[in-house]
Amino acid sequence: MTALVLAVAYIKFFMLSYDTNFEDAGLGYDTFRYTAQKGGYPIHIVEMDSLRNLKEGVDNFDSSKPVILWLGNSQLHGVNQYKQGDQNAIGYLHDSLILLHKYAVAFSLPNANLLEHYVLLKYLSGDIKIDQLIIPVFFDDTREAGLRTDLLRDSIKYRVVDKGDTTLKGLAITGAYASVKTGNSTDADMKALNATTQERVEKYLNDRMNEASSIWASRADLRSMIIYDYLFKLRNFVFNITPNTKRKLIPLRYNQNMDAFKAICRLCHENNIKLMVYIPPIRNDAEQPYIQEEYQRFKRDLEDYSNAYGFSLHNYENIVPAEYWGLKKSTSLGEGKMELDFMHFQGVGHRLLADTIFSNLKEMIR
Repeated sequence: MTALVLAVAYIKFFMLSYDTNFEDAGLGYDTFRYTAQKGGYPIHIVEMDSLRNLKEGVDNFDSSKPVILWLGNSQLHGVNQYKQGDQNAIGYLHDSLILLHKYAVAFSLPNANLLEHYVLLKYLSGDIKIDQLIIPVFFDDTREAGLRTDLLRDSIKYRVVDKGDTTLKGLAITGAYASVKTGNSTDADMKALNATTQERVEKYLNDRMNEASSIWASRADLRSMIIYDYLFKLRNFVFNITPNTKRKLIPLRYNQNMDAFKAICRLCHENNIKLMVYIPPIRNDAEQPYIQEEYQRFKRDLEDYSNAYGFSLHNYENIVPAEYWGLKKSTSLGEGKMELDFMHFQGVGHRLLADTIFSNLKEMIR
């Protein structure tokens, strides 16, 4: 009984005492999520529940005008050492394009893989008239697989699942949505129960427990804390994994992501969406955390796809100087150590990225 009381006290007064957003756990030290708003409407969102407000902003501007969509990951919404007046790259780009009567919006997801980008583009293109797509292709994110819970919704499933698609991309999407039934709850704890009597009983019990216990209501955050703050860091400590550790290509995931990327190219062609692809900035004051042969192959693949599908490809690896990059708290056990952040940079870096893209875009939108 004493152990139980101590455990409850530890969870409530230590683990749950921090206001932590685990979607932002990888942003690093002194890097903050920034999502731009213009005219009272969001132009940059990071979750499906905000899509309605973004579309209201598009319609308020001019629903007959096509928009420029920027898909990205946390590099887009993470601003290192944020200062009053800073924006992120989509904020700066929006300000430049609005002078040309072009409306730019963005949707970014932490560690977004190309399968998720395809699903988002397929869904969004049914609701928003997209003239131009801007998308970075990160070598890191070709190591990611699957679809996050926020995308496992009836409305998205209806548009993206094609049971006749036997490509790697198609099989991955069909498999991800296999347990999503019409009217299904988006609660990850209930998703697999599929509107059975068990689901109704467990939902009732969950609601009662949520009212009675803050610990029960916070169980999703506890899972994230255990995974990120303990298991993830323990793994890194045991295997001596740091941000400088070489991130190897994972063949099956790489092929699945590149299959999704080719589907993005085809979708843009079919919908007359101009496609601009860039290799993202990476800090150049330290050895890159990739096996160079694999990274060079990745860039050659993008060049081959550019030739095959006719999109605009740009290499922005070196446009953000080293002094504008950030640091991360240790991703291993121990709090005192700081590590290099290869993903996120300061507001100046965001302005440089936006200005570079604007310069390239002007040639495409004349």
